Amino acid sequence: VSGEGTTWTAVRVLTADDTEGAVTLSIDYLDLAGNAGAQATATTVGSVVTFDKTAPVITAVTLVSDNTYDPSLSMVGDTVTVTMVASESTQAPDVTIGGSLGTITGSGTTWTAVRTLTADDTEGAVTLSIDYLDLAGNAGVQATAATDGSVITFDKTAPVFTAVTSVSNNTYDPSLSMVGDTVTVTMAASEITQAPAVTIGGTIATVTGSGTTWTAVRALTSDDTEGAIALSIDYLDLAGNAGAQTTAAT
Repeated sequence: VSGEGTTWTAVRVLTADDTEGAVTLSIDYLDLAGNAGAQATATTVGSVVTFDKTAPVITAVTLVSDNTYDPSLSMVGDTVTVTMVASESTQAPDVTIGGSLGTITGSGTTWTAVRTLTADDTEGAVTLSIDYLDLAGNAGVQATAATDGSVITFDKTAPVFTAVTSVSNNTYDPSLSMVGDTVTVTMAASEITQAPAVTIGGTIATVTGSGTTWTAVRALTSDDTEGAIALSIDYLDLAGNAGAQTTAAT
């Protein structure tokens, strides 16, 4: 306690031994003649100080990508959204997605962070860190993973068809074809792709396969143009990265 006359100040630093909740107050005092005033147990303006020594906990974290093909994958330009729920009201958390700060919205116990991935981001599992304080300033343990096990994988590498072969089932020569012959194109990719769009002689072929290996077939008709059979292969990996169009066998 410090002060004099009619004005006094009392200070105390709270410790881990103190009880959480409204901080209790009692003021006992005498005038200079020794007359005792009525004990004061509250402020005259109604102010209350609440003591909080419990760190907050992020109880739920989910990650999702707005990727067109798979919410667990992302490519350049995709947005990753992190949704967080805390055990108590917190200040706005600091959330890094792929090593860069996300944009935060929310309030109370529920927060959302979003970030659009760029060509500067590192491929692979998108890293996450969440740092947060409750309203009193108690720090929660940093969260670095989703509570439901969700992971976003970032892919910025275009696939490549590393092997393409074209063959006809012509009776006499597999490099020739006539009306009714079937041309088969076999493709092998550098990574797993979606089903490619293959045209043989300018018409879409029937495609089968999976993963990194695909086959396209088409029976030629009298409407096809004579000469070298034109080929085009357009393809995307699972995240949507487009490979360079292939127009010839390797």
